[in-house]
Amino acid sequence: MDQIAVISDIHANLPALKAVLDDIDRRGIRRVFCLGDLAGKGPHPAEAVDTVRERCEVVLQGNWDHKLTLPPENEEWVWQLWTQPLLGPDRLAYLRDLPFSHDFYWSGRKVRLLHASPTSVYDRIRLKTSASEKMSMFLNTQLTGDWLGRKGEEPDFVLYGDIHMAYVLPLESLFLVNAGSVGLPLDQIPLASYVVMEGEMDGESHSGFSVQIVRVAYDRKEALRDAAGSGMPGLSKFIRDVTTAK
Repeated sequence: MDQIAVISDIHANLPALKAVLDDIDRRGIRRVFCLGDLAGKGPHPAEAVDTVRERCEVVLQGNWDHKLTLPPENEEWVWQLWTQPLLGPDRLAYLRDLPFSHDFYWSGRKVRLLHASPTSVYDRIRLKTSASEKMSMFLNTQLTGDWLGRKGEEPDFVLYGDIHMAYVLPLESLFLVNAGSVGLPLDQIPLASYVVMEGEMDGESHSGFSVQIVRVAYDRKEALRDAAGSGMPGLSKFIRDVTTAK
């Protein structure tokens, strides 16, 4: 069976990212996909971008990746003013040009990777949202196009990030999966989260597959020390999120 590790929402938490990548390496998984939000909210934006850029063969744009490339004139201006000099022009261009979605076959399943939803990196689909809103995750939009570019075809397996709460939800013949967050989980479990997929990559015939949510302990004290010494904005919220995952 082929294996893919899917990570998301690192948010510049380098100790958490390193721990997750070490866990992936211990499992012998060589393919890593990232669903976005590399930077923002944490103390190591440049290092997080560089590490993801080096290790992940597929990287999508998250809402924070997008907003950090904008002029510091919107509600996140403090983060833009602090982060943009640390990232520099090359990394900002990389974040600006990241793709919106990624499609592929997996053991006969038509998989689509997203950061948040098919309509925008800012449209949030929470675990407790309505069934109709969850079903909307399987629709094609102008941003996604038809699944794999095949006219009229839609995904039947969607994996996304954004909400920082990992789950696997069968919806009749469909599967909706959230990878959770590497850097800032918000499900009251202060452990880094990612997903392992096992199956046949690019396999168009139905065969066995599995989806596993993995939780990884990391040095949270190191992350908090780094944040406290960085001069980053939003320190109190970062401390609360890392400590309580709420």
